[in-house]
Amino acid sequence: MGAKRNGRMLHTDARFNYKIFTIDGGTIMKKLLIAAFALGLLSTQPLMADAAQDRLSAKLKARAKANAGKQAAAAKKAAAAKAEAAKKAAEAKAAEAKAAAENAANKAANAAAKSADHAAKAAGVAQAKAADASALAQNANATSAEAAKHATRRAKIARLKEIAKTTNDQKLLAKIVKIEGMENTRHGKRLGLLKKAVGK
Repeated sequence: MGAKRNGRMLHTDARFNYKIFTIDGGTIMKKLLIAAFALGLLSTQPLMADAAQDRLSAKLKARAKANAGKQAAAAKKAAAAKAEAAKKAAEAKAAEAKAAAENAANKAANAAAKSADHAAKAAGVAQAKAADASALAQNANATSAEAAKHATRRAKIARLKEIAKTTNDQKLLAKIVKIEGMENTRHGKRLGLLKKAVGK
């Protein structure tokens, strides 16, 4: 059934065809099982390492995606802020241009008003001068007419006075002298009024 080799008992069995070596009352089979189990654990370590690496890679990818999203959101926010600033700047420039246009329009309106006022004043002055010239002309005409009228009356009075002297009609002469005085008084008053009308 068995033979002894180097202090160890060798058992053989033709039916099962396996060898069992006994060492100090223990079996190598048990140690082989333990070794096989240990080898199985060792063989699973690369799989566990791959899984951990996959999880780490997934975490890194998720983190990178989140960072990319944050960066995109920040870039979008910055672009929106820049666009808003540009819009406000454009509105400010438009308001400034509008204010400048209104200021220019007001200046033009004021200048036109001043020019119109000056023109109106000049027209008024010219009209007043024309009125004064017309008044002077009318006064001159009236003065000439008065002078002609007075000369005509004095000529008639002079003829009547000559007749009264020729006929020695003292009453007629006194009457004519009185009429002559009245005519001179009337003429003097008329000339005074005419002179007063023109401010002389």
